[in-house]
Amino acid sequence: MLAAAALLLTACIPDLVADAGPDQVVNEGASVTVRASANVLDHIVNYKWVQTAGPKVNFKVSKKGVLTFTAPETEVQQKITFELTVMYERGHKSKADTVDITVNQIRFFGTAAGSAQ
Repeated sequence: MLAAAALLLTACIPDLVADAGPDQVVNEGASVTVRASANVLDHIVNYKWVQTAGPKVNFKVSKKGVLTFTAPETEVQQKITFELTVMYERGHKSKADTVDITVNQIRFFGTAAGSAQ
């Protein structure tokens, strides 16, 4: 009887899908904000963000799932990838979604072509 109730409860829950938002292109040193969302907004317990690629950055996540960090300085274009999973009551979790943040270099080092040495 208990197994049947658990099966019925699982059947009533829609597929839980996280949305890490659109990919972004930013300049080095920029403040970056990524807003989490999901297809089911009721009973969210936690937003879990994990950096999966790119140069390591220190990021913060608010209780509402907003991820923020400062884009690192870079000598070449870099891509930073984050994965979002939304955790719900009773141990349910969403399918993961990823977002790519492309960081462009804005400071150029060395001498300009044709400049006096």
